[in-house]
Amino acid sequence: MKVYVEAQIHLLISFSHIKNNCAKGYFDIRGTMAINWTDPYCKITKHFTVAEALWLHRWNRMASVYDGFDEYHQENLIVLFQKMELVRAYFGRPIHITSAFRPYHYNRMIGGAVHSAHTYGMAADWHISGLSGDICRYWLVRKLHEWDMRCENSPRTSWVHLDIREPSANGRFFRP
Repeated sequence: MKVYVEAQIHLLISFSHIKNNCAKGYFDIRGTMAINWTDPYCKITKHFTVAEALWLHRWNRMASVYDGFDEYHQENLIVLFQKMELVRAYFGRPIHITSAFRPYHYNRMIGGAVHSAHTYGMAADWHISGLSGDICRYWLVRKLHEWDMRCENSPRTSWVHLDIREPSANGRFFRP
C-alpha cells in the first residue's frame, strides 16, 4: 500500500536542465528529478511550485490524493506550468498564480464551471503586479496559437485565465 501511494504522489519526470529544487526532493537512481507533490516548496518548473499548482484558498490547504489528485492531473500540471514559463518570459515579470488544480467539489463550492479545465489540472488563473488583466489579455491573444493555449475573454477582471485544452468552436480567446 505504501509503495502504491508513494507512486501516486511522486511523478518522475526528466528535466536535465533543472536542478533539484525540492525542499525534501531527490533525484532517483536514474538521475530523474522527482516532484514531491506533497512538498509545497518543490518546483514543478524553474519559477512555479507545487503550492501554486495545488493551493485551495478557501480550504486553506493543498489538494491531495484524498481529493482525487492523481498522475493524470500531475502530468497536465507539468505541461501547463511549462507553458506558464513561456508566459512569464514573454512579460518578463513574475506571475502570481491564484488558482490552478481544483478538485471537483471545491470547484463546485466556489461556483466554477461544471466542466472547468481547473478540475483536470489544465488551467491557471493568475495576475502580474502592476498590469491589469485586460492589458495581459491584449498582449496574450497574439501568442495563444503559437503556445497552443486558450484564454478566457473576461473584460475588466484583475486576473487572467489560461488553459491547455483544445480550442473549441469558440476559438482560443473565448467567453466563459
